Amino acid sequence: MKSSGVVRFFALVLVCHFVLPLPVLADSVGKFRDVQGNVSFTRAKADNKAKAGDDVQLNDLVSTREKSRTKIALSDNTLLTLGQNSRLEITSYLYSPQKKAGAISLKMGTLHSQVQKAVDSSFEVRTPNAIAGARGTAWLSVVEVVNGVLQTNVYVLEGTVTVFNAAIPGQIVTLAAGQFTTVIGSLAPALPAAFSPAVVEGIMGQLGISSVQAVGAAAGSAITAGTAAGTVPVALAVSAGIIGGVVAVSGSSGSSSDTTTTHTTTSHH
Repeated sequence: MKSSGVVRFFALVLVCHFVLPLPVLADSVGKFRDVQGNVSFTRAKADNKAKAGDDVQLNDLVSTREKSRTKIALSDNTLLTLGQNSRLEITSYLYSPQKKAGAISLKMGTLHSQVQKAVDSSFEVRTPNAIAGARGTAWLSVVEVVNGVLQTNVYVLEGTVTVFNAAIPGQIVTLAAGQFTTVIGSLAPALPAAFSPAVVEGIMGQLGISSVQAVGAAAGSAITAGTAAGTVPVALAVSAGIIGGVVAVSGSSGSSSDTTTTHTTTSHH
């Protein structure tokens, strides 16, 4: 009798093991879709050379070297494009039919985030001194050191993005398509301002992203937002092929070569 009870107990444990969903941190959260140049990832303190098709797991630290870049497709089809000399870690990720949420830690470099929209979703890009969040949109995050001071720049290509410095969570700015902000050191984000399409075009060129990919299907909303603000939005300037005219007006220039991205606050307008 006692023996049959033990058997039933272990049978129940076995059933629960296969039927109930158990959290497994080693589960893949996405894949490397494209790898150009020298790209690696650190997992469980071991360095690995990244190849297209490799799984990306939670807490992987992805690094790119000079003239290197990679695209990571998450399970919900969110696409992350990491530029050269960059480091990124996927710190949290939840994806289900009912809800999705993710947080990416961009420690240094350039990241283009194309986030898929969902009814109940949230997505954040966290840098050493800023947090940019959205429910579904596209934007660029650039982390760099300028004159010895850490700086985060956020450029919105579609939709809206909220930005704040983690040290001052109460001072939040909301960016519309065609706008950017800069977070310098421990200061609050600068007021939203229109960015030069030439600057964004240069960053996208380094990431290997075409203008059409960058503005996506929401180009119309970017045009509307930019027009309302009295600016020429990036979607209109790029898709219409008039980027040169915008450069002549703004006095800014961009480069699509594979060189290290270097910006100053005054050159982003």
